[in-house]
Amino acid sequence: MEGKKAQAWGFDLMIALSMFMFGIIVFYLYSLNYPSESKEKFESLQYDGNYIGDVLLSEDPNFGVLSGNEIDASKLDRLNSMGYDYLRSSFNTRNEFYFNLSVDFSYPPLGKGIGQEPIIYENLIKVSRFSYYHNKTVVLNIYMWN
Repeated sequence: MEGKKAQAWGFDLMIALSMFMFGIIVFYLYSLNYPSESKEKFESLQYDGNYIGDVLLSEDPNFGVLSGNEIDASKLDRLNSMGYDYLRSSFNTRNEFYFNLSVDFSYPPLGKGIGQEPIIYENLIKVSRFSYYHNKTVVLNIYMWN
């Protein structure tokens, strides 16, 4: 009778050990794959945010909003009138974006900012750049997400 109890206990031990090993293998595979994928997404967001910030705060004739060293409201309006899909395609990004100034735009058609405000996202970063708008120091905030 004791031999059967030992066999049952040994069988339970083998099942528990198999489940434990399976869990360790799944955890190991997940931990190897997930961080690199997440890191790539973060780097993509960071690169796009910095690129868009560089382009916006330039005197680029198409997408730059500076005139001299100050943000020009009419250039902001022109940029806003281009439409989100056109801007996203022109910036060559698969990520979503939204940018605004730390003060309200004084040019009424713009409202709070340009782009789509982040509502639902998996990853979100914020890139901030300093500039001048109406002789005041302002912060250009660029939000990037996917």
